[in-house]
Amino acid sequence: MTKRRIDLHDIRGQEHIKRGIEVACAGGHNVLFIGPPHSGKTMMARRVPSLLSAEKLPFVKPKVGCNETEIIEACKEATRGILYLDNLVDHRRSCVELLRQPMEDKQIRISKISGTETYETDFMLIASMSPCPCGYFTDPKHECNCSPFHIQRYLSRVSGPILDLIDIHLEVPRLKLEHLSDKRCGEFSEEIRKRVAKARAKGLSSRLTTQEIENVCKLDKEADELLKLAILELGISARAYDKILKVASTIASLDATGVIQAHHISEAISYRSLDRNLWG
Repeated sequence: MTKRRIDLHDIRGQEHIKRGIEVACAGGHNVLFIGPPHSGKTMMARRVPSLLSAEKLPFVKPKVGCNETEIIEACKEATRGILYLDNLVDHRRSCVELLRQPMEDKQIRISKISGTETYETDFMLIASMSPCPCGYFTDPKHECNCSPFHIQRYLSRVSGPILDLIDIHLEVPRLKLEHLSDKRCGEFSEEIRKRVAKARAKGLSSRLTTQEIENVCKLDKEADELLKLAILELGISARAYDKILKVASTIASLDATGVIQAHHISEAISYRSLDRNLWG
């Protein structure tokens, strides 16, 4: 008997999260899931490969507490697949920082006595974390006793340079009772995968350089005004500005339009909740 492949259709509710995963896959964007314990972060992450290929992709999940050698091996193993870091802030900081070169250059160079060896590391990073030390800052069912200071100190365990490499932040709320009992589910992964493939064929927005963003990401008047308003009112950083344009470009590709519109910008902004000036 053939084992049934896990599918995004299995997830009840969480439509915003499933849409964010579709956008991430369409543009090759790295993703960070943020949510309380048992909200389904790992369940979501394990279904990401089903949107990328009809064939099974490597899904590599190094254990929390792994050392530098183990994280390098995980990067190599995850090439053309997914590297999933569960409980991101609990991984050794030195190991997380090691991801910068393989994520930026899509390769990693290892110095040995005999010389330097180079390995391909073209993977999509999926990571997850709680929003605070106790995990319940965003959970309406549990009281969070963490102070703002402790929350910010906890979040700062993920360095700015690593956050620079993650385009999409998805807040994963605990599923409501009505969704748990709802018999209806969303689209099957196969249906979404077709849209993702068409968007990816146009090029991965996550790979755009700053210069290419200016040349490729054409905004209509309303989109340009909304982005300027977001900068003024929400305190969006220069880092987040580029990410929003890249993600908005992906959303426009999914819509099969050559111009970024206001609703593309609005959706892209909704995926930037962990920016220091927006969080909380």
